[in-house]
Amino acid sequence: MARDYTPPLGLHSLLAALLLTGHERHVDMSDLVSGLPEGALDWRPSEGVNSLAGLVRHILHVEGAMVAAAGGDTTLWDPTQGARLEESGSEQDLLDAIEACDAAMKTVLPGLTPDDLARSHPGESRSVGSGLVEEFDHSAMHYGHMQVTRLLWEQAHPEVPRTYEHWGWHA
Repeated sequence: MARDYTPPLGLHSLLAALLLTGHERHVDMSDLVSGLPEGALDWRPSEGVNSLAGLVRHILHVEGAMVAAAGGDTTLWDPTQGARLEESGSEQDLLDAIEACDAAMKTVLPGLTPDDLARSHPGESRSVGSGLVEEFDHSAMHYGHMQVTRLLWEQAHPEVPRTYEHWGWHA
């Protein structure tokens, strides 16, 4: 996935902001799961706290479902399927999943119209536009959890060189 991204010109400002911040989050999520030794992606700072791999799976599931709904998918959200926090994956599996979610977002969101944003989200009382903002906000919270988890892993393993630097790719 390319590090730089510019949303299409003329796009609704809300959609442009979601695309840009979503892309930046996906790039940094890729950095967060890259270059770690075996076992690090499933490491948990304590019992009941999520791993990097589980957080990636959860974020992508939430974002993917919302983007699909925005694109017209009428499948109702099943809250029992929302967690995905126990799921794992190799570094490459997670990187591929992040890139696929980023690509879906960049395919669907630019085609949305104001009417699409105002239409009801399937099975819910909120609009598609409200759902996009709420779920991307939810994802941002868990992205912050990923950052803290990575930093805690690095502190717990000082023998491993630190390779993650937040916002380092903006330089």
